[in-house]
Amino acid sequence: MAPAPSGLRGGWKRWFGARLTGRRALVEWIIVAASFALLVSWLALAPVADGPDHLAYDVLMRAKAGPADENIVIIAIDDRSLEALGQWPWPRDLHARLIDRLTEAGAGPVAYDVLFTEPSSQD
Repeated sequence: MAPAPSGLRGGWKRWFGARLTGRRALVEWIIVAASFALLVSWLALAPVADGPDHLAYDVLMRAKAGPADENIVIIAIDDRSLEALGQWPWPRDLHARLIDRLTEAGAGPVAYDVLFTEPSSQD
């Protein structure tokens, strides 16, 4: 067996045991634990970890994602809609009529994600 390095002569128990016993070891572990708690708190509260966190979330969601449900349809307000129905904002009654047409076509629940932040031109 090779001899122990000069700093560890006398066995590892004696060298480590002397350092990790008693009050000094307790103080060292309290400092380590407090430092670790501060580091974890800072990483959780500061935007430092947002990029990696979002990346990890995206990767996990892609791995978990299955095929889209064919019963869900997204109807968007696009340029073609604006050309056909007029400039935004559309009158509130036009929104109501569009939802009525979806209901008549047999649509189930409708989630409506439109912000009415300005007055309608015809209201």
